[in-house]
Amino acid sequence: MNDKIEQPMGDGGPAFPAGHEAIVRGTMGMSIRDYFAGQAMSQGMAVLVSSSHNLNATQINQLARTAYLASDAMLKARQS
Repeated sequence: MNDKIEQPMGDGGPAFPAGHEAIVRGTMGMSIRDYFAGQAMSQGMAVLVSSSHNLNATQINQLARTAYLASDAMLKARQS
């Protein structure tokens, strides 16, 4: 099974742009897509954990995939 989530909108560029030196070294940090997904996941995780302390690996993986879908939607909304 291929678990890779496509990035139709790209990654949005760096979330926290660094100076020229970091860009030249290729250490631009996390992308906006990753940042949005992390924020979506932290909110989703807070709701789920507060209601159920028994999340299994499958549920956590689905939450992560859903967070990236939300991130892609946010990137698309930024372009409109």
